[in-house]
Amino acid sequence: LKLMVPLLKFYFHDGVRSSAAEILPLLLSCAELRGNEYVQQIWEFMVPGLLSAIKDEPDKDVLSVAMESLGKSIELRGHGCFTMDQYKELVDILLKMLEEHFQRAEERQQKRSDEDYDEQIEEKLIDEDNEDSYILSKIADILHALFATHRSELFPFFETLLPHYVKLLGQDRSWSDRQWSLCVFDDIIEFTG
Repeated sequence: LKLMVPLLKFYFHDGVRSSAAEILPLLLSCAELRGNEYVQQIWEFMVPGLLSAIKDEPDKDVLSVAMESLGKSIELRGHGCFTMDQYKELVDILLKMLEEHFQRAEERQQKRSDEDYDEQIEEKLIDEDNEDSYILSKIADILHALFATHRSELFPFFETLLPHYVKLLGQDRSWSDRQWSLCVFDDIIEFTG
């Protein structure tokens, strides 16, 4: 763990950062053999580095691995895994990601109506749409883990994100935007009643 957490910021190689993120939930799971107090110590060491890595990660593929790692870790750790400041930090990170999602979608729409628009540009825009959709799925995975473990106690934190998830349901949004928004509302219904 002391080797892996610093490697979340190893910007010389994407594979190193991905592998470091991937291994964290596995280490957390292995630590359960030594008892809850030990797991708590590991979690307290791990979570600031993981949140920081997610906030600052420039590569979308590595970002998705780190987000998946966080979701799995939340499921392992369970209710009350974050301090209030960490909940706030996580919501701020997710909020920024959602705002950037809308901004990039708008930029892609503008490129489609540009006079230089052609098939090559459309292929690139489709790839960008897919990347954004994948990141949206990872946000939904984190929210799934949080709702599964925290249930209705998560509502005060989710209220900040709620307008964005309502916007994702709009008729003008892509099918993947609506899909991931519906997944989040499905989790709300399933886990909070």
